[in-house]
Amino acid sequence: MRLGYAWQAAGVFAVAVVLGTWAAIDLSNEIKLERNGVVVAARVLSVGYERKDVQVKVEFTTQDGSVARSVLDKNAMGGDERARAGDTMNVRYDPENPRGSAAKSTRGFYYRYIWSFMLGSIAAGLVYVSLRLFRKRHLPELGPVVVPQDILNWPNETRPGSDKTK
Repeated sequence: MRLGYAWQAAGVFAVAVVLGTWAAIDLSNEIKLERNGVVVAARVLSVGYERKDVQVKVEFTTQDGSVARSVLDKNAMGGDERARAGDTMNVRYDPENPRGSAAKSTRGFYYRYIWSFMLGSIAAGLVYVSLRLFRKRHLPELGPVVVPQDILNWPNETRPGSDKTK
């Protein structure tokens, strides 16, 4: 059984909405961390790899004096894989969620916003595809424009709305 174009368009559009929402939430979290984040020194506890991705476990003291531990992946590290156990680095964390929001404070623009940009771009492309699918089903192709013959034969000065109409 084949789905109609309208259902295909609705499915593609739903995926686009999910990806767009994910991109917006990720961008919102990055902006919140940039604005409200606190930069502190963190000690690297261990460095490991999971599926070719660096996993850096760090420990830092929050503003209220409690000790927090967090695991930074390659994105949170800003692509820097040179950390060694015992090293000290600056991390930025959200005071509302210190364990889940830590990221290396010196990571660049690319690592802060790449996921938001990629997901948003894919979502925009899927919206375009869904609109094309919807149009294919619901909006027939328009043929040539037919103009009545009597309108074509009117002289310029006698057209309706003209100042020289008699």
